[in-house]
Amino acid sequence: MPRLSRPARRALTQERRAQILEAAEKVFTKRGYHGATVGEIAATARLAEGTLYLYFPSKRDLLLAVWEQIAYSSFLPTIDTGFAAADEQEAIAFLLRDRLQFVRNHGVFLRLVMHQADLDPVIRRTLKERFAHVQDVIRQRLRGRPGRAVPEGKMPILIQAVGAMIVGFCLMEHKEKLSIFHSHSVDTIARVLAQFVVHGMSGGLRAVPNKKGVAR
Repeated sequence: MPRLSRPARRALTQERRAQILEAAEKVFTKRGYHGATVGEIAATARLAEGTLYLYFPSKRDLLLAVWEQIAYSSFLPTIDTGFAAADEQEAIAFLLRDRLQFVRNHGVFLRLVMHQADLDPVIRRTLKERFAHVQDVIRQRLRGRPGRAVPEGKMPILIQAVGAMIVGFCLMEHKEKLSIFHSHSVDTIARVLAQFVVHGMSGGLRAVPNKKGVAR
């Protein structure tokens, strides 16, 4: 059998890695972290278990690799796309829309990772580092916008608030009676939240009158 060229080997490595990660998300989502086995993940990926260990030394490495791919690496390019929008509100709405849809597609797996982060300091530290990097990137993009509405001192609050909203929706999504996705579209939710966050941070929200006509 002829030896593969370097580009062909690289392509095969990427293809097998993608196979493994797709299979791992399926098995983790179905079985949970402790119920999933490397053997079942390998079988789902149609690879030998020994082959899988060549790519990922442990089940924890597999879990983190899936999370890195679907929740971190894929989001970084989206940030630049979002901040190409006309103003901060549109940019934040774009990012929220992307992440809310992401929660809808991967909510079970994300909740599993958050649960394991509570139990495993290595997973917790990795997530914390990646979240900090994402926050730094968003902060830089906000600072680079001319005529921004959100003052410098309030940027950390805005970024933390947006992150907390995403986590909250992720935790609530599996509760049928609590899930707002059943009554509103992702686009509507994203736009309302972006308006609230940006204008609230900039002090631009108007007082809403109560039934007696008194602003509150």
